[in-house]
Amino acid sequence: MPSRRSGRRGTAVRPRRTGPGGSRPRPLAAPAGTAVVRRPFTAGLGDVAGEEVVVTVRARDPGSGPQARGKQAVRYADHDCHYTRVTGIWQTVWPEPVPEVHLRRPRITPDLAGSAFPLELPLSGDRPGHRVRAVLGDGEVSRAEARADLDLAQGDPFVDSHEDGTASSQPYRGQPYFVSEFGGIWWDPEAAAGQSGEDRTVSWGHGERVRDEEEFHARFGGLTDVLLGDRGMFGYCYTQLTDVFQERSGIHRFDRGPELDVGRVRAAQLRPAAIEEQDRT
Repeated sequence: MPSRRSGRRGTAVRPRRTGPGGSRPRPLAAPAGTAVVRRPFTAGLGDVAGEEVVVTVRARDPGSGPQARGKQAVRYADHDCHYTRVTGIWQTVWPEPVPEVHLRRPRITPDLAGSAFPLELPLSGDRPGHRVRAVLGDGEVSRAEARADLDLAQGDPFVDSHEDGTASSQPYRGQPYFVSEFGGIWWDPEAAAGQSGEDRTVSWGHGERVRDEEEFHARFGGLTDVLLGDRGMFGYCYTQLTDVFQERSGIHRFDRGPELDVGRVRAAQLRPAAIEEQDRT
């Protein structure tokens, strides 16, 4: 019976089956060894299908090494721009039997303007004549069908695959770009008024801490002007809206209280961007 496991943390998997007379379970011949996975997986149980099978899933959460941890601290306590650790797996683990061709994890993207939500539903394989049907419930609000016997996903996005098996990434050719993070200006009124203003264990931000609010607005305006003046930049995201624990780089305090003159922050961003002016001409 194939099994699937949904989760993000590293997981060790060792299928086992019960020996004759309820003796101690012994390892299966296939698959052998231990596999470390960080996404749903399928394990074929081969010649043991139909027997009583025990699948053991072990989840380990090491405190070091590369893993998708977001901004969780590697150390025990908060530090720099990293916050309280959350240990353990983040989703339920479950097994389910599936046929050779089965549905994989779907993706729904809301489209409010179009009064729709496109559905992407990958399959484990193609089979001639197969179709996928999606029905929106609560009675039947909507229904859609699509062919499921075409394989159009050849290669990876933005990667050229060559006949000799090599691959090369697509070069940048002046496409408009989005700045996913900028700013992080270290502004901490309390630290600025005290003698421990440079102590990064209790107050942290990017770069040198500004000495007062005027210096913050000068730096924010300068950074924003650079982005708005770039003809290739079509959008940006400022870090960050609020302070978070010891990271003091927010426009508002951690409790959402006012920390800066938000009107001046807004005014610095009102002029048209260069890419907008370019479109008008």
